[in-house]
Amino acid sequence: MIYTCNIYHVYPPSEKIATLERDHKSLRRSGEKWRQASIRVREHEKEASDLHQKTQMDKKTITTLREELVQEKIKSQQITNELDQLKAELHKMGLDKEKLEADATAADEQLVFLLIMIMSLKYELCVY
Repeated sequence: MIYTCNIYHVYPPSEKIATLERDHKSLRRSGEKWRQASIRVREHEKEASDLHQKTQMDKKTITTLREELVQEKIKSQQITNELDQLKAELHKMGLDKEKLEADATAADEQLVFLLIMIMSLKYELCVY
């Protein structure tokens, strides 16, 4: 019986050590997985923070652009109103936009004709 007692006392601790070693390896693997997960969570939190900051900047930019657009629309409307007033005044004076444009086109055509004539005269003087 002493022999059995000695074996009994020696054998269970070695089993317990093996079990503890397996548990230790398992816990180390689990700890490593948790550590990796923790790193990924921190990376995602930083990325979320960066995206939040970018979103805030984009919102400010959109607000600024919207305000500028409104101001430009107001300016455009003012210019359109002034143009309409000028057209009305020209019409009262008996001047039509189409007539003025036709006169300007005719003057442009005459100017082009004169420039061609001057160039040909200069060419003729250079040739002779």
